[in-house]
Amino acid sequence: MHSYAVIPPLLLPPEARRRKFINNNGLIQDPLKEYNERKFINMWTDAEKDIFKEKFLLHPKNFGQIGQFLERKTVSDCVQYYYLSKKTENYKQLLRKSKMRRRGRNQAAPADAVINSVPGVVTRHRNKNEEKAELNNQEEVGGSNRSTPQPNSNASTIKQEIKEEKENDDAR
Repeated sequence: MHSYAVIPPLLLPPEARRRKFINNNGLIQDPLKEYNERKFINMWTDAEKDIFKEKFLLHPKNFGQIGQFLERKTVSDCVQYYYLSKKTENYKQLLRKSKMRRRGRNQAAPADAVINSVPGVVTRHRNKNEEKAELNNQEEVGGSNRSTPQPNSNASTIKQEIKEEKENDDAR
């Protein structure tokens, strides 16, 4: 039985050792020439840059929506422009400023609400503090955020009125 086993050679033959895989996919013969040709393809005009910036503030990182407003640009062009210009344009800071402007236009936020508006997980403690702040603001303003008008009396007077109505109905 031992004589039937064939032991393979430990080293490959010289022809097999010479075979190597040579990958030519994506080979660029002259990279500088290629770079200079791509530089002038589909240039961004100043008007297109302004439209991009304006629409980015309305729809942050929704490049499909932004690309609809630009006639000659595709979604991939918008993505590429964003990542090439995000360091120089500082889009995060522009977003923060536009949010503050919108908040200032709609309603002036209290100073403590701006300080406590930390993004992230809302905890029970923070929720309770926000509810207390809303109740205090409603008491100061003298109203509520309900759309139907409410009587200006306390809850105890409302309960008394309900009791009186029930007594009147029973008396009839």
